[in-house]
Amino acid sequence: MLFNVSTLYLGIGGRMMEVDFNTLELLGTLARTLIGVSMMAGVHLLYSPMKKGLKYRFVPITPVTEKKSEEGAKYMLEKGHTYLIYEEKPFKKHRNLLIW
Repeated sequence: MLFNVSTLYLGIGGRMMEVDFNTLELLGTLARTLIGVSMMAGVHLLYSPMKKGLKYRFVPITPVTEKKSEEGAKYMLEKGHTYLIYEEKPFKKHRNLLIW
């Protein structure tokens, strides 16, 4: 047992309160129960849309390695430098949108 007396005096907000040790144990149990219920509600709200299959879906992802290009490097870039390369590309028109 942490305390050897059954009555505790707590100072809360500038007031002294007399609290029984059994009451503190009850309040601690109620607080843990409230936290558990709120966590369960949060998990339910997070995962319930996945049950319906409307918003989220788990999709397995398989890693794929890139193939090396047979073409040589277009630019010689040095490590540790920043480059800005401007290339002109023709515009393509697609349904009233301009695409680079």
